[in-house]
Amino acid sequence: MFDIFIFWITLSLNYVLLATGLTLTVSVMRVVNLAHGNFYMAGAYAFLVFSERAGLPYGLALLLSVLLVGALGMLVEAKLYRRLGGRIEPSIICMSGMLLVLEGLAVLLFGPDIRGLPAMLKGTTTIGGTVVSMERLSVAALALVVIAGLFCFLKYSRLGRSIRATAQDREAASLMGVNVNLISSLSMGIGTAMAVIAGIQITAVYHLSPYVGISALCTSILIITMGGMGSIVGAFIAAFIIGLSDSFGASFIGRYHHLLSFGTVMIILLFKPTGLLGTTVEAKGKG
Repeated sequence: MFDIFIFWITLSLNYVLLATGLTLTVSVMRVVNLAHGNFYMAGAYAFLVFSERAGLPYGLALLLSVLLVGALGMLVEAKLYRRLGGRIEPSIICMSGMLLVLEGLAVLLFGPDIRGLPAMLKGTTTIGGTVVSMERLSVAALALVVIAGLFCFLKYSRLGRSIRATAQDREAASLMGVNVNLISSLSMGIGTAMAVIAGIQITAVYHLSPYVGISALCTSILIITMGGMGSIVGAFIAAFIIGLSDSFGASFIGRYHHLLSFGTVMIILLFKPTGLLGTTVEAKGKG
């Protein structure tokens, strides 16, 4: 049971990274980035190129992958999403196109085959009489450090406060002197970077293929819906609930474990339609 517990913690912490990244973009841009899962996939392939083909050390390959795909996310926000002015239908079409472009490029460049990624640490250790993979411990540790850094950045830094202000009220933040366009790009970059780190770590434990992005996107949407749209704390709590259902479900149910996750979300939304920490927003009519 202890190895399942470690699996739950590892999976949940990386789900936090994945969902927090999407929550940031939803909060600031007011639309769900449907290409989020494929940025997750693209980051893992970038890491594969830097680590295996270029032969770079794990840490440097990770950093370069985060910077490269994070910059791509910022470029996409500035040159594509921003020009749509937050209009939902064109944004969904644009994001769907970006999803297909990234998936197609991955198939073209790397092929459709399943691959593995190198682990940060190899071997095993014994905790409480149970043999535990060092790979999973290192994955959990890195995710925890990144999550703590992100929360500190959002809470204590000037840019972090600007992001939170823009998420709460974009117009008011602009009137207070916040460069909301810069904040949108920065939020997209940070959100994409979180997805990249989660993608590198989760695909190292599981597998990598050009099609893993859809699964990552579905998981992200499940988590932010359960937690409440725009709530980072809600996403944190929901990530551990979904991680619990996935880890224990995979151990005892097998390939049908996703049904448990969907069922959990449905039950919570029946009693709390806005999500765990979501709030009801009344639409403002014209005239």
